[in-house]
Amino acid sequence: ISTNKMATAIERSRSLKDTGNQHYVNKQYDEAIDFYTRAIQEISVGNEDEEPRVVEIIEEEEEKKDTEDTKDFEHEGSIEKKKTVLEEIPTEYHEHASVCYCNRSASYGCIESWQNSAKDASDALLLQPKYVKALVRRAKAYEELNKLSDALKDYEAVVLIDPTVTTATQAIKTLPDRIKEQQEKEKEEMMAKLKDVGNTFLGWFGLSTNNFEMKQDATTGGYSVNFKQNPNAG
Repeated sequence: ISTNKMATAIERSRSLKDTGNQHYVNKQYDEAIDFYTRAIQEISVGNEDEEPRVVEIIEEEEEKKDTEDTKDFEHEGSIEKKKTVLEEIPTEYHEHASVCYCNRSASYGCIESWQNSAKDASDALLLQPKYVKALVRRAKAYEELNKLSDALKDYEAVVLIDPTVTTATQAIKTLPDRIKEQQEKEKEEMMAKLKDVGNTFLGWFGLSTNNFEMKQDATTGGYSVNFKQNPNAG
């Protein structure tokens, strides 16, 4: 894109972002998302000839949302795609584009589209790695997606950059206990599933998991298994 075309594009992009901000303030979040998207498109290289790939990738992520909720946002494929998208924005406009992504992340959060909110915050951070607002918004999205360990990492990063952000300092105090509780719950669910599988297999031999008693060694944390011929005996 020529210098003149890019100058015109950034002016239009800023105007679209400002309009998006007005819709956001008025709680018109779908409209805000539309204007932030258009603001990003304006400064994407090659947008005169084809639809910017940023839109296609967001749509791809939306289609996969139902099946990939438990997958890491930073899997190899998505990193490769996001880098390609962000390279379409000239370096001198990275800061502006980062704000657009961050604002769209906030809008997605307001309509509880947390997967999209986290993704946009991640894109904002690729453009501005120390962007505190984007870190906070991604951390919030991770919390809502029950990715508590990832949320804690983002809040810790926020405090390193700006220790006055109370949202982050408070989260750092409360999240470790929530993470521990989550891990215990996941362990109990896993053990219950293993027990079901074990009972199915042992049932062929007239046994069940009740015939086996697990004891944890207080010193090593390891487990030993003892066989009980009559698990109902006193």
